[in-house]
Amino acid sequence: MKTIYRIFPSIGIARLGNSNTTYFLGPESPGIVPQGPYRDESSPGKIKPQATRFRVYEFRRDEFGEETVTRELIPNAKIRIKWSVHLVNRKAAAGQFPPSGPSAPPRNDGYDRAGLVIDAGVQSRSGKSKAALTLSGDINFIRDGNVEASERIQLGRILTDEKGRLIVVGGPGKSGSPISRGLDNFANNDGWYDGVSDGPVSALIEVADEEPVLAEGGPLGSDCPAIVCAWYRERNHLV
Repeated sequence: MKTIYRIFPSIGIARLGNSNTTYFLGPESPGIVPQGPYRDESSPGKIKPQATRFRVYEFRRDEFGEETVTRELIPNAKIRIKWSVHLVNRKAAAGQFPPSGPSAPPRNDGYDRAGLVIDAGVQSRSGKSKAALTLSGDINFIRDGNVEASERIQLGRILTDEKGRLIVVGGPGKSGSPISRGLDNFANNDGWYDGVSDGPVSALIEVADEEPVLAEGGPLGSDCPAIVCAWYRERNHLV
């Protein structure tokens, strides 16, 4: 029997919201609706961002390739999970839409491409109930080696819950033009940025007396794996 670890969900959606003090968790199991309210009652007019909660499950794989989920992995004195998240927004450096793709003319033509990428870098959290860490990156409008304007942009937040699960919170959804350009298109406005991002989530598993190992990504695309969903629903009395 071989032990493997997988992150669930395989794809998480963390939606935008302009409250910096609270959030709500998105759907975690089929048929389970997130609990409101969805507005921040402590800051009238502000909307809570949606967060995604990530977990690690342990599987046992036999010699025939059949897999059985044995437990959700929770950090303790013998188990450590180091979560890492890398959020990036490359829109300003991408091609125009439509058509997009390699043949599309570039947005912000004439500006340094690397400077247009908003990259929060790889950020990590481990342990239980760790406070939120803000993930931000810079956009730099650089032409012929000269920086015309720069701005730091928040892409999201990461923290851990009381069980050591990773929570990724959507950003505030801010947009703007550091070089004071106007808007004339629904998608291709040179000089502008927005705070939407995406990127990978990884987990390094350290179990006492074993070699550290990276958890695998979700096993069956973006849908809930039946074996995990059944186990989760039974464990949490949802059936």
